[in-house]
Amino acid sequence: MNTHIPLETLSNWLEDEHSGNHSPQHLLTGLHIHHCPTCTQRLEALQRLERVTNDLVTEEVNKQASDSSWLDTMLSNLVLETKAGRSIPLTAHHELDTLTQTEGSVIAAIRRAGESLPGALVSRCRLDGDVEAPRAPINVEITASVREGSSVADITRELRERVRKELERISELNVEQINITVEDMHSFDIEQATKNLKDSPHAP
Repeated sequence: MNTHIPLETLSNWLEDEHSGNHSPQHLLTGLHIHHCPTCTQRLEALQRLERVTNDLVTEEVNKQASDSSWLDTMLSNLVLETKAGRSIPLTAHHELDTLTQTEGSVIAAIRRAGESLPGALVSRCRLDGDVEAPRAPINVEITASVREGSSVADITRELRERVRKELERISELNVEQINITVEDMHSFDIEQATKNLKDSPHAP
């Protein structure tokens, strides 16, 4: 194989490995992982995240159950958001040119900007409005988690500013509001493991 395995497939493979479900496809996937440095690195990041989560379960079972659910949601949203989505028009300098950028690329940029902020993890991001109509009013809806012990007000204020600057830099969207909902708190270990996973090469 010359392609890298999607993060979701790696996660499923790891679950099968734990459960002993060693089907022929599982064995083929394992062989690919063994010979692919990128997939090996991403699998190790998943395993680190799993170990951190399991350690926290031991310490605080009820609290970590909520954290694990939040992480599952975040990873699911990450897979969905990497899809191209709608086409956002850009100004062309020649009348015969048609320039666009994908909704997925804009959302990915929002995530990167948000998670460059220590203490923040972005669970979900959505562009509300008709992004395919030039200069149509758009609201950015972000769901985030804040690190335990951090100021929610400070984190959300800085997160909003970073996202606004990034959107001004990479898009021509007419952003009216950036709405941030903080739905959870997370530990430092969870934040580091999650960001390392997302920063791995060819992550979705």
